[in-house]
Amino acid sequence: MQGILAVVALIVVSVATFFSGSFGSKKENPPPSQIVQPQSQKTSPIKPKASLPIAKGKEEKIAPLSEIPSVKIDTFIKYGPLEREVIGETNKITFEFGANVQPSETQGQLSFETKIEGFDSQWQETYSKERTVDLPAGFKQYAFSVRAKIKGTVDQTPAQRTFTVEKLMVIM
Repeated sequence: MQGILAVVALIVVSVATFFSGSFGSKKENPPPSQIVQPQSQKTSPIKPKASLPIAKGKEEKIAPLSEIPSVKIDTFIKYGPLEREVIGETNKITFEFGANVQPSETQGQLSFETKIEGFDSQWQETYSKERTVDLPAGFKQYAFSVRAKIKGTVDQTPAQRTFTVEKLMVIM
């Protein structure tokens, strides 16, 4: 019985405090006519956040830059010499590659850049998903790298395979 009386007393005190204005009270803003702007402060219009058009139609739809998703690219090698593979029967090497782009509805032409360290001096751009090259005969290690590009965004982590060619030159 004493427990029930204690709970009731607590409720009564809480309700009384709430209605008296000391608990959860809100300050009211003064009417606009009573707001005084200090003379030393100058007001300027608020500039909207930067935004870019994301769709065209009869009206241009605008989205804030923070709402435009970034493009993520993951380049991969489908086919070609395996990592650290030693190739002795031929010096003609073929790689097939591709890329996953997120978000998947990203529009634009997907291109690739390939480079074979020890053979190419710079990245080779292509729209193909395959590269075949005749490497010089001899014993040499190479590193094949491929990176995808779309709409000015380049995969910053190219897919890579290191392999060795041991094709002996035949002299007649």
